Amino acid sequence: MRWVFFLLLMANGAFYYWHHYYDVDAAEVSVPVGLQGEPIVLLSEAEPPAESASPVVPGSAVNCWARGPYKKYDVARQFADGASGYSVKAEQISSGVEFWVYLGPFGSYEEGNKQHQQLRKKKIDSFVIRSGPLQNAVSLGLFSDAKRAKLQSERMRDKGYKAQIRRLEQAELRYWVVLEGAPEQGSVEEARRQLFNKKNDGASAEKKNCNLVASWK
Repeated sequence: MRWVFFLLLMANGAFYYWHHYYDVDAAEVSVPVGLQGEPIVLLSEAEPPAESASPVVPGSAVNCWARGPYKKYDVARQFADGASGYSVKAEQISSGVEFWVYLGPFGSYEEGNKQHQQLRKKKIDSFVIRSGPLQNAVSLGLFSDAKRAKLQSERMRDKGYKAQIRRLEQAELRYWVVLEGAPEQGSVEEARRQLFNKKNDGASAEKKNCNLVASWK
């Protein structure tokens, strides 16, 4: 039995030697500094890379020039057809105010005409208005002066007629040859020179506000 005791003693010694020199606790293992990488970050925690803003390239400024005004469309059109890039636009302007003295309007032309015939018998000048906002009314006179219109209205009221006065804006069209574009464009600059160099047509060229030009028809 003694040899069994010696075998157990040798086995215990071998186990102690192995455990003391070769078994390493995992908690004491460290990674050398030179082998350490970037810290691990979860995708859900990562911030997206900032997008670089694209440089904004400003567009060329558009200018507007116009030659005119022309009283007749055909004259403006003839000049515009002489070169590319031109257009013809109409500007509506007030040419004055008139004052219309009238009776009515009546429900139909027949009613208006009946009133007209009665006035005619009394030698009062009148006529039936056939169209427009005063259709079927009876005109008692159209005046350029407000005082004269008021005087006519009062005379008719003194005769027992309910005369009224309607203020009418008189408008007329005048025409412009228009050029729109960026000055640095060669074709635009050439057209602009022609616009300003034209002579003997009773018109003149000038730079215009593009918002104003856009309001023309």
